[in-house]
Amino acid sequence: MDGVEQCLAAFLNSSLEMHKALHKLDEAADIQRDVLRGLERPEVTDEVEQTISADVDAIKGVVNGVAYLRAVPQELITMVNEVGHKWSALTLHAMLRSKAAPSMMIDAHSIITVADPGKNSEEQNWDPDHESPTMEVRPKWRDTSERLATWWHAALSRDETMLDAPRIVVVAGSTARDGQGAPATLGAGGSDLTASLLGRVLGARRLFIWKGQDGIFTADPSRVPEAFPIDELEYDEAMEMFCFGHPVMHPSALAPCQEADMQVEVRNVYNGAGTIINCRMVRSSPDHPSPDRSAVDPQINIPTTPLDETGQATSSSPVVHHGQGLAGCKAVTSIDEVALISVEGPTLGPASDVADRFLAALSGRNIRVLMLSQASSDCTLCVAVPRAQCAVAVSALRAAFQLELRRSQNSISVTSGMSITAIFQNGMAWRPGVSAVLMRAMAAAGISIRAIAQGSSE
Repeated sequence: MDGVEQCLAAFLNSSLEMHKALHKLDEAADIQRDVLRGLERPEVTDEVEQTISADVDAIKGVVNGVAYLRAVPQELITMVNEVGHKWSALTLHAMLRSKAAPSMMIDAHSIITVADPGKNSEEQNWDPDHESPTMEVRPKWRDTSERLATWWHAALSRDETMLDAPRIVVVAGSTARDGQGAPATLGAGGSDLTASLLGRVLGARRLFIWKGQDGIFTADPSRVPEAFPIDELEYDEAMEMFCFGHPVMHPSALAPCQEADMQVEVRNVYNGAGTIINCRMVRSSPDHPSPDRSAVDPQINIPTTPLDETGQATSSSPVVHHGQGLAGCKAVTSIDEVALISVEGPTLGPASDVADRFLAALSGRNIRVLMLSQASSDCTLCVAVPRAQCAVAVSALRAAFQLELRRSQNSISVTSGMSITAIFQNGMAWRPGVSAVLMRAMAAAGISIRAIAQGSSE
């Protein structure tokens, strides 16, 4: 619920100011209680209201300590994030119960286990016995699978009719446990990530992500009113879109699905329209640019219709054929608040050595590199980083190249106030003129291009 999330975020931002923080916390709880009272079923909602009150009291107790410490501990951030998702899940479960819909709750904190923060995985291939190496949050798959199986057998022993009468299972998103059993959060996009983790453990073939818009658009519709929904994307296209700022999903939520060969459907919760992210992929080459994917695999070109509120296809809906790509590119995304950092000079050393030291210095300080570009002269290397990390990145690079920077011809420069714009579509690299269209559009808008890079997924 957006209102609750906004109030809880404001609470964290003002947690060092006692009066303001407690007011925001009470406001968030009141919003949730108002929704519950709208169900008009006290026998269902009273227990949830009691849980909300207990959570508020627990958080207030922590805030009292924070006021003396003059710092916001990570434990408080974790607790508040977990509470917001927990309240939403409890409210949804109460609504289902008020409608006499068969349902049950899972406490994700007792099921989903992630590797301890800071632990690095050396696994290079998918292995359900170990954490995934492709995500910032690394799930412990065997432990999570065993805990889910234990929960299922316990629930079945309490109610054997579950096999004949399926239940709607409600799970609070973004919550998990670490290796020691302490609460952990799944970070940005945590609710979607919760769904993809459980889908991977359950061996699901399809994952539905329900949003408030018609799937994934060609651009952010809040910034580009002309944007329109995309019928189908390949995994590599979708992953790069999310990495480069597309607001629908966080890239970490897509990783378990991609590695498990699971189809993802991002759909509008109100009308069922949406986008399919397909696990099938056909790589392009100079000999076979922009292949007709439906000719390679006719199953890709599947006629589908939007779904109604029960998840069934509506007979009156028009048929939409997937696999019909847009000319030139499928989507445009952007990242704002970017800084461009350049290391340049004729005496920096061999290009391979410079690049290795450059990236190692940034990695050592956990700097997020958004883009990299290297000049052919071997003496200029630049990266784009979030503006908030710019000062730390420059400090790390000055330490790494301190000897070279003593020579006047070598330097590190920073350009702030930059944005990254990216376009996507598989096979784009072999289509003459795509870059020219991009350059002309930028020039027509009076925008100067400072660096350019070609992504490996085209």
